[in-house]
Amino acid sequence: MTRIGDMAEANERALVKSLPDGLTRSYLPEPWPDPAIAPAERRDRDPSQIPTPDDGRSAVKSLARRAPAAFAEAVSLEAARGIFFLLIPIFSGLGAIAYFTVSFEPDWTPVLALLTGLAVIRLLARKHFLVAQILTLALAFQLGLVSGKWETERRATPMLGSDVSTRITGRVVALEAQDNGSWRITLDLLATERPKLRFAPERIRINARDIPAETTIGGGLTGFARLRVPSGPVRPGNYDFSFHAYFNGIGANGFFLGNPKTAHVPPQTSLIAAISEWVALLRVRVSERVEEVIGGEDGNVTAALIAGTRGGISEETNENLRKAGLAHILSISGLHMALAAGVVMFVLRSGFALFPAFSVRHPVKKYAHSCPC
Repeated sequence: MTRIGDMAEANERALVKSLPDGLTRSYLPEPWPDPAIAPAERRDRDPSQIPTPDDGRSAVKSLARRAPAAFAEAVSLEAARGIFFLLIPIFSGLGAIAYFTVSFEPDWTPVLALLTGLAVIRLLARKHFLVAQILTLALAFQLGLVSGKWETERRATPMLGSDVSTRITGRVVALEAQDNGSWRITLDLLATERPKLRFAPERIRINARDIPAETTIGGGLTGFARLRVPSGPVRPGNYDFSFHAYFNGIGANGFFLGNPKTAHVPPQTSLIAAISEWVALLRVRVSERVEEVIGGEDGNVTAALIAGTRGGISEETNENLRKAGLAHILSISGLHMALAAGVVMFVLRSGFALFPAFSVRHPVKKYAHSCPC
């Protein structure tokens, strides 16, 4: 047993160094020298091994001389790996971010002039690899900016100017049951009364405590409602409700003051709108069927995974999914796109397999994977 007086000299490093395994001992750093004997050791060192300020300056100069060649070699290596091609979507996204970040609306003339100039210079510099690739990234950046501006003007969503209470009549575009028994309804606004809005939004999202049992996608609803302007972020950098409402075509939010009633509305005249209405109706029917067969919270989650109707999931379940890191599973932009892409790829590959003469001569796997994109 080690005495109390010997405990100061007992440590793990000394114990391991006493082992016969030289490999283990070779990886252990030397202990920090005792200040009492360090000066003697320093006196025994070769003076030529002691670093001087001139050695530091020489190392910096040597590094500065080697840096250009090392940088050029690194760029050449990354270019051979296709780094410039991978950077194109990144710079395109940065261009879109730049458009939405600036505090003013860029005019089309300088935006298109710069885009044209970059395209011409890129064409002239095609024989100079590095310059051409840098210009390609600049062109991708400008294309992202142009895309953001074009999408903003293409949407041109009419937004409500101020909060107002009015009687509305609209066509049901989407129905979503909430876990508390209420409904969230998306309406194409057809008419307003008392007061009549001069600049009414085309589409609104509104809540109702209850709706008539015969309400379906494509049907009409009317009632007195309180409409509100979509709010901005609570603080800088937070979720901007008005931004996303604009690009989703939602000009106002609100709620019915009382229960709405059914109303006769004209049918859709646009083919695209009619197809969208049919798809929305199909989603509602699938959700209702799933919830009827499975039932309970399991049925609500299953309906959200299949049809994207997440309103029936309770807040407790949502919170549990967030804590478990699984909330992204219910994201429409993630899982449902993956499911749709998987179905398309499976159908295409199965279809190509029906024509062996074609499938054995062509990369049908790549064809099937590229079509969902």
